[in-house]
Amino acid sequence: MAAIEDRAVRAQVADALLNAVRGADQAADIVRAVQRNAQAAAAVGETDFDKLCAAQKAAYDARNPHKKKEAK
Repeated sequence: MAAIEDRAVRAQVADALLNAVRGADQAADIVRAVQRNAQAAAAVGETDFDKLCAAQKAAYDARNPHKKKEAK
């Protein structure tokens, strides 16, 4: 940043970096997303840990063609 000669551009870059570091409280957003997903899973009746793990593995395997070959 120190190599940027134009003061206006340097200020914009500094502001962008500070906003990226300090920015919005992303941890709170993550916690809310986890809570929503847990509530949705509970509403469907998928509260059993093993069922959730199996569903996640199936979703992962469905997105990875090499896993489909191994399953056969």
